[in-house]
Amino acid sequence: MIYYRKEKVKEDLMSEKKSKKINTLNYWIDIESSTPPNIKTSHFSNKSDSKWNQTVSFGEKGELLWAEPLSDEIEEPKEWIHKVFLGIYNTKYVIKEFSTKEDIEELRRSHNTCLVSFKVDGHGLPIKNTLVVPDYLKSIALSTIESEKAGKEFELRLQEIYATWGHRIRKDKEHLTHKELNDLLVIVLKELEWSDLTEAYLENHDFHSLAYTESLNTKILKEESTQKFDTDDITSSMIVDDLIEVKRKLKTGQTSAPLERYLSDNFEMTEKINVIDKGDNKNTVLRNGLELDDLPMVCWPFTGNYKLVSSQQFAVNKFFKHIEEESVLSVNGPPGTGKTTLLKDIVANIIYKRAEEIYRYKDNPHAAFTKLGETSLKVNSKSVQEIFKMNKDLCGHEIVVASSNNGAVENITKELPLINEIDPQWQKEAFYFKEAATVINGKDSWGMISASLGNKNNNYNFFSKFLFSQNIGTEDYTKSIFEYILKPNHHFITEKRVYWVDACKDFEEKRAKVKMLKQKALSEYNKMLEVSSGEIKADALKEKNTHVNLNKKYKMLFVKAKKDKVLFLKLKEEYKFKHEEHLMALEELDNKSMFKIRASLETKEQELKQECQKIQLKLRVLSKDMASKKLMLGELKEEIESAKVRFLKKAAELTEFKDFEKNYVLKPNQDIPFDKFWEQSYEKIQKSSPWLTDELNNARAELFLASMALHKAFIIENQKPIVANLNAFKQVLNGSFSENYDFAKAVWQTLFLIVPVVSTTFSSFGNLFSDLMQRSIGWLLIDEAGQSTPQAPIGALWRSQRALFVGDPLQVQPVIQIEDKLSNVLLEKNETEQYWNSTMLSAQEIADRVNPFGTTIDLGDKKWVGMPLRVHRRCDDPMFSVSNKIAYDNLMIFGKKRERSTTDIENILGRTRWIETQGDPDNNSHWIPAEGEEVLKMLSKVCSSENYEYGDKLPDLYIITPFKNISFSLKILLQKRRSEWCPKNINQKDLTDWIYKSVGTIHSFQGEEADVVFLVLGGNISRPGAIKWVCEEPNILNVATTRAKKAFYIVGNKVIWNSGVFSLVKEFIK
Repeated sequence: MIYYRKEKVKEDLMSEKKSKKINTLNYWIDIESSTPPNIKTSHFSNKSDSKWNQTVSFGEKGELLWAEPLSDEIEEPKEWIHKVFLGIYNTKYVIKEFSTKEDIEELRRSHNTCLVSFKVDGHGLPIKNTLVVPDYLKSIALSTIESEKAGKEFELRLQEIYATWGHRIRKDKEHLTHKELNDLLVIVLKELEWSDLTEAYLENHDFHSLAYTESLNTKILKEESTQKFDTDDITSSMIVDDLIEVKRKLKTGQTSAPLERYLSDNFEMTEKINVIDKGDNKNTVLRNGLELDDLPMVCWPFTGNYKLVSSQQFAVNKFFKHIEEESVLSVNGPPGTGKTTLLKDIVANIIYKRAEEIYRYKDNPHAAFTKLGETSLKVNSKSVQEIFKMNKDLCGHEIVVASSNNGAVENITKELPLINEIDPQWQKEAFYFKEAATVINGKDSWGMISASLGNKNNNYNFFSKFLFSQNIGTEDYTKSIFEYILKPNHHFITEKRVYWVDACKDFEEKRAKVKMLKQKALSEYNKMLEVSSGEIKADALKEKNTHVNLNKKYKMLFVKAKKDKVLFLKLKEEYKFKHEEHLMALEELDNKSMFKIRASLETKEQELKQECQKIQLKLRVLSKDMASKKLMLGELKEEIESAKVRFLKKAAELTEFKDFEKNYVLKPNQDIPFDKFWEQSYEKIQKSSPWLTDELNNARAELFLASMALHKAFIIENQKPIVANLNAFKQVLNGSFSENYDFAKAVWQTLFLIVPVVSTTFSSFGNLFSDLMQRSIGWLLIDEAGQSTPQAPIGALWRSQRALFVGDPLQVQPVIQIEDKLSNVLLEKNETEQYWNSTMLSAQEIADRVNPFGTTIDLGDKKWVGMPLRVHRRCDDPMFSVSNKIAYDNLMIFGKKRERSTTDIENILGRTRWIETQGDPDNNSHWIPAEGEEVLKMLSKVCSSENYEYGDKLPDLYIITPFKNISFSLKILLQKRRSEWCPKNINQKDLTDWIYKSVGTIHSFQGEEADVVFLVLGGNISRPGAIKWVCEEPNILNVATTRAKKAFYIVGNKVIWNSGVFSLVKEFIK
């Protein structure tokens, strides 16, 4: 009975935990469904006349875009397509709808949104089946209208209304007018039965505008191939369907270790190990984490033979040592601390792990695949395609790099294959489907190690070149992967064919070499331990004493033996004398006959006889003793010789160890980090690379390249199953295997065998891997996790076996378009705790709190961050010091040389400084024209200087700002007044490209860097909330300062910008 109760309590507890996780997922589903799209109204049109935008006001003022020609070059209406966002209003009404409080205050996350959207053709007529009802509106419908019309039924009703309305207009009208748009808006509001919003429209006239339109010239865009008009999903969450699917699976117990760890609510119970030791335990955790046994077998072949520094290697070691146990770990990487470098090393070691498994098939590589089944190819129903699966030990090594930041995920997957990403000494040896990789990447590449997938464009760009040959012309012919696999001898031109036996042999030799070098380093370390403990010195002294004592013993015994010899000779003489005397007595006895005389002589004879016998006995004893001493002297002589040899050997070892002691024990040396190494300053330790000798690191890099060669040979050796699975890949992409997950999984695993790393955004993750179930992906590497919402990685975690979060919560925060108040209402509705609040957290912070390895940053509120990278190598001072002070509690370490040369721009403008400006803002915006004038002066000064180094190019600098309207105004200003600053030899296209690349909001430059950065602050004192928002947290200023490698110029009013983190800037920037 007691056992039953314990089991019942355990079941109830597990059920409660599952219920909490389901509640959390429900909250996040509501967040995604209730987030209104952010409609960013704009009047900007680019120079090619390919795009126009229009805000449609109430009333019938002005022609709509489709009612007049939009381009002088192309007047055909059919070339234009228009996207209409109907009913533009502020999301404060959404907040009010979900809030139980009446005092709804305006918060910074409020923005303009729309009710519905649809498309209009070039003639101004609504296009059939293009109405999009945003998810948030369906959520509102659940609470405002009758249940039978709520949600999906509400959407279907609106689709019917749109179809009828559109049919009437196409039949009776020349084109849409303000009246028809207004009619549709009124109908939508009526169907929604949302009284507050209806009142705002009909009585208070509190709508921003009737509609907002985007008009695109499809012919020009097709010719320029610069944009794509694909905005159907703009009003829908890209991850909500995946969240719903995961919730459904979680209810049935289909989960994964990373998801369970991530959703754990007992994170406060996790034992925290501070990797930045304090007090008596200085460096203990770091030292233990950098033990040679934990050093992975391979490393990335970095250019310049770069080696990971202590904090990077610590994170890599801990990741591979503890990931199976923890399933989720995190690394915090402030700007310029080598996050991408760390990820490359991790990728290399995951690939090596599979190479080890591949090597096990050295005697029979064909045993790695078995037939799974057959499928009919869609292109030809008569064609039957076999599907093969790899053995289990070869699976679980798939690598997916994911992020909310498209640039972040593409950066690493586009870098990995490039020839310049590996050191020149290995470039001639690094061939992994090199030719195919070069075609796919469009740049000189060494290997097809990664692919940027996710959205339709990325998928097409990769698979069209990967799976298909392209015969554009004789010289432009490109080969598919099939040709390299099926006919390697014919198609490998610039890279050599690697045969299976040779690849296995090379892999084993390189692996043995790494093991040998690690053992050699460990042996030398153990030798130093002996030196340090004094054992070798003691042994040498002991052998010396033994030799001395034996010599003393020999001498003493020799003296005794000598004395014995003298005594023996003396006794021998004495015996001779007595013996002769005894013989004489016997002779005399024979001659005497008288009794008395005879009796006396007999007595004497007997006494002499006894004395002779006694002397004989002494001689025998002494002779035996002498023989023993002689033997002992011989043995002692041998022992002395042996002791001498041992002593001389120990003396030589002592001399050798004294050299070790001098080089490693008495002074720090990173090659073999002994006690003195760990007694250095923390800065020196952090900038070092313990154990990573040039020889060992080179051997590890070579083993990685051997692992890639082994993969290639294995793929060619298994042509049949691999080609068969790749032939079926198109069916995976179009969802044909949605009912056969085993087939889809087998095909994906084949792709990952050839292309180990795939990247995608979280918004595309669910669609890309829709056919993969829980635990299908071996390794999930989340980059820039500080920019991801807590709910973003849920689908990815569910499909993965292990996960690493890499990011920085103190840079750009997640973009979330929902108010704090609405979020709190949804938390309460779903009985979810505040520590899951999407408006307060990033995915990085959730991963950090379940990570046992990390440290605490104290910026007023203490924050636990997962394994921090410490050494910053991007920015010079004072940018480094500003960032370190405001965001990292001065825990970063300056990794660059203190002395440096100045850039030409610095020589022209002077060193980093704050350029004080005075001026009024333009209308109600944050744009201050006087600051724009200052930027023009600076650019003019740079570009007109005799010291200008860029020749016919524009300077390498960024112009960034906290506010979008300032970014927009700067772009317009630089275009309109180009004659005042831009060199005459710069054409319009190059100027436009430079402005697009170099001018923008701070958020858009996360992950970018330039020698010089201008920070244009602006600021409207009548709108202090926005300024306070920029100042109160370190994130925005931190990102801004760390974009600049050499020089940083702040343009703004010091009086306005003198609070929060900006109040600390004056300490470093005058």
